[in-house]
Amino acid sequence: MMPKRDRGAPWLGSVPGMGAETFPDRAAAEWALRNWAAAHRKRDDLIRLAAAAGVDPRRIQQITGVAKSTITRITQRTAS
Repeated sequence: MMPKRDRGAPWLGSVPGMGAETFPDRAAAEWALRNWAAAHRKRDDLIRLAAAAGVDPRRIQQITGVAKSTITRITQRTAS
């Protein structure tokens, strides 16, 4: 079963056999990239806060999909 699509998403379909979204034009692709960037802008801060709250790096990795080496790098760096 296909996952439910975001009704606001401007893309139309999937690449046969790939399950990847396709975009009707450059504007739609840029719209999706801007939304992705906005959603991920606070990634480092959220990972740092979760680690400070006692969430194990392994669990952060399981939840986020971020590599443990990246989590280690983020948590060892001071907030900017």
